[in-house]
Amino acid sequence: MLSDQETSLRSFHKYSDVEYTEEEWAIAWVGIWAFLCNSKREAKEALQFDPKRSVLYGDHPELLKHACDTEVPIIYDPSIREFGVSVLDGGYCQMSFRFDPWSGKPLPTSLRDEWFEAIEALGIDPWNDKDKTPARFNDETWWKDSYVSEKSA
Repeated sequence: MLSDQETSLRSFHKYSDVEYTEEEWAIAWVGIWAFLCNSKREAKEALQFDPKRSVLYGDHPELLKHACDTEVPIIYDPSIREFGVSVLDGGYCQMSFRFDPWSGKPLPTSLRDEWFEAIEALGIDPWNDKDKTPARFNDETWWKDSYVSEKSA
């Protein structure tokens, strides 16, 4: 059985060299849309596509609204605090943001390295034992309190 990503890529390749009729474009769009929605899985699972659930909403409301919109290629991974734009290369690549495109404010730094260190400190291999990762590391929970403290200081 093909994954959503493989199905999307096959759809794209199948229709990439055609001069689109309206019907053909509708079919190709289904694959592209599925790919974009899949790249938003972190926001879907952690925030349930509700930007107000994020601790960052007060500082970056427009960015989070767009990150939760399935028709916009901006993605947010709450577990590592990264924003970016999907690169439609067939994988999960993204170009990361350092500044909020709507407000111009600097974004909080990524916690990618800290996330891996915290998971490995628990004796979990983050690549092979994803199912053993504690739930608090799948969203903003593990870093939220320190962020709020920083903002208060």
